[in-house]
Amino acid sequence: MLGSLLQRRAAQNGLPLSMQGLFKTLSGIQEVTNIFPPAGKPGSPGRPHLKTTLTEMDPTQQALFRLFALDRYRNH
Repeated sequence: MLGSLLQRRAAQNGLPLSMQGLFKTLSGIQEVTNIFPPAGKPGSPGRPHLKTTLTEMDPTQQALFRLFALDRYRNH
């Protein structure tokens, strides 16, 4: 049922995708966290630096990301 609602909302906004196509497109949106060593001398204590980013998205993924306001679920 939830999938049908997402599919309907996408279609109403100019993105006519099949259910399978919608989920495949959404599953391609991924968040990646890179962990960098602490700043300073090697081996010195400190917290690692984390950088979180999204993988590159095609135009359809970008449109769905905006439509469903997925930015609110990101780890910033």
